[in-house]
Amino acid sequence: MIMQSRKRNKIFIVASSVLAMVLILIFVASMMRTGTNESQFTPGETADGRIDFTLPEAYTRQKEDSLVFLRPETAEVKSVESRFTFSGTCDKKFPLSCNGADVPISDTGVFAVEYPLTNGANTFVFTYGSITKTFTVEYSAAILRQVAPQGITEAGPGATIEILVLANRNASLYANIGGQRVALTVTDRNAFQQSEGTKDYATFEGYFPMPSLSANTSLGQIQVVGSLNGETEEMLGGELRLIADNTSVAARAAEIEKQQNLISFYTTGGSGLLTPYADSGNGTAQMMCEILKDKTETTPASDPNDFSNPLYTPLPKGTFDYVTGIFTYEDELMYILASNRKVYAKDAKLLSPAFALPTNTVAASGVEQTANSTDFYFQTGWMPPVSVVLAPQPYYTGYQGRAYNVSDFTAEYLDITFYHSVSAGQPFSQTGSDVISGTEWIPQSDGTVTLRCYLRTPGKFYGYSVSLKEDGRIQLSIKNRRPSNGKTVILDPGHGGSDPGALGAFTGIQESAVTLALAGKVAAILQNQGIHVLLTRTADTDVSLNDRNLAVRNYKPDAFVSIHCDSSTSAASSGTHTFYYENFSMPLANAIHNQMVSAYQNNLYVPGSTEYAQADKGIKFYPFQVNRVEECPSVLVETGFLSNATDCSILVTDACQNVLATAIANGIIAYFNENS
Repeated sequence: MIMQSRKRNKIFIVASSVLAMVLILIFVASMMRTGTNESQFTPGETADGRIDFTLPEAYTRQKEDSLVFLRPETAEVKSVESRFTFSGTCDKKFPLSCNGADVPISDTGVFAVEYPLTNGANTFVFTYGSITKTFTVEYSAAILRQVAPQGITEAGPGATIEILVLANRNASLYANIGGQRVALTVTDRNAFQQSEGTKDYATFEGYFPMPSLSANTSLGQIQVVGSLNGETEEMLGGELRLIADNTSVAARAAEIEKQQNLISFYTTGGSGLLTPYADSGNGTAQMMCEILKDKTETTPASDPNDFSNPLYTPLPKGTFDYVTGIFTYEDELMYILASNRKVYAKDAKLLSPAFALPTNTVAASGVEQTANSTDFYFQTGWMPPVSVVLAPQPYYTGYQGRAYNVSDFTAEYLDITFYHSVSAGQPFSQTGSDVISGTEWIPQSDGTVTLRCYLRTPGKFYGYSVSLKEDGRIQLSIKNRRPSNGKTVILDPGHGGSDPGALGAFTGIQESAVTLALAGKVAAILQNQGIHVLLTRTADTDVSLNDRNLAVRNYKPDAFVSIHCDSSTSAASSGTHTFYYENFSMPLANAIHNQMVSAYQNNLYVPGSTEYAQADKGIKFYPFQVNRVEECPSVLVETGFLSNATDCSILVTDACQNVLATAIANGIIAYFNENS
């Protein structure tokens, strides 16, 4: 949701904050693994080149009492899932059984076994030599787990509200809103970000049209009713409110603006531009807004939620648009704009009333070349909303029911569309760009005008940025293609500080430490190849998601790679997958993912094992915030499952980390070689 120096090969850290980001020259390999996070594993190499490793003494004591259960942690547990996984470590030379059946043990002394549950108490007796351990798992199949939206959701007459429920996939559901019944059906979308190991529960969805009433009206809370096997459960969602008029919006906006620490672009810039703060002879408009936060995310006006969408471009600071209505989703007020998008009220200033603006005129105003980009400049009467789309590009619905997965990046041109605008003349005659071959103006019938920028090579694009300059011109920066030895990469070790991330199958292992170690190794490899590297952190420190995005936007690298470890409620889940958001980020995701799968199957997993079979978890679209940037290809790599004992062993073994780090680095280098 809504949520450099190029002369010396150095590694840098991006120490960023909202106020400032300081580039610090630093890299000390020993800092990447300190204290209890230092690897205690003893690696070796098998005859076929596969990495062999043994677990720390704490987990593999070579005696009969070496049985250690990692899950569950207590003898009595409760479950709402119909299957339960037991996992742990032991000495393989002693047989392990559960309820009389053998439990398979890996060569490294790791076991993970999943059993079905029946309603009520389920008893599991594990026998290991002379040791017996008994567990009781109480299973009760919950019908309803979660309802969205929560809080207050407001919309105008005729708007559609999406109702989402996490419920037992075999249940029958409906929602009741003000006496009106709404059908709820299972969807492929995993709207609640469930763990991969969750098998019994699915997302149900339904749609409620807001009634046509003349007064603002509360329709009450969403009531969800679910039935399964003769039992019925009820759960409440948020309150729905119909907004028939916008008379209260200005007062609410004023309260929000009291909390803002944002200032108007026009207090310091915008020379010569018209604004709705002054009369330009076009009368008044009921409501307009100014975008106060640079790169303000937008979502489709028609969407009944605030889910991020890669086809809706963030708006530059200083943008104006007409406000046609409001929409509140889970207590967050948004303005519906005439350009058919929504923005959060917290990122904008409402003008009510405002002076209306004339139809805008957009003219090409020159091209400049820098070492990093080709910059196109536009002169306008005022700053309208803009949209940037790479096309043609087929999409398909894939992971978790998301619609913006791509099989390949196929775009032939980039369209920058100006709303409330017309063109003033000729396009840019000479671009000088090694990415863009030419441009043309395309007038539209809906009050917009588009500059089409043709890609010199279809399917080759490296990032862009749109901004409003102090002199009042709009700048479209297209990242140039650069040789591999001139590249800059930002590596982002996930989590850190107060956010440890996922916890490992072994006590004391945290995702934040593993990702930091991996990032340091990747950085060293890339540095040795002449690639400049920036790290978002080099210690166990807090770095906000916003600051990670700012690192990309301030330094405009050639690639951004966020390194993470996965986790699941099922200890059997293992393997690697890679995520992207923008369509032009998919080739980078593909290059890294192919290397990661190869590393696992050729060097780490045992052929024929369960882990080997599920190593490739795919390349997927997903709107992680760190990937929601336009300046360069950006991906998030899930390097393995810390919740899986085998993966956890690999992820904390120094030699195995070297294999995975080499895979990530080789993927980045392969992408650069293919796209240089």
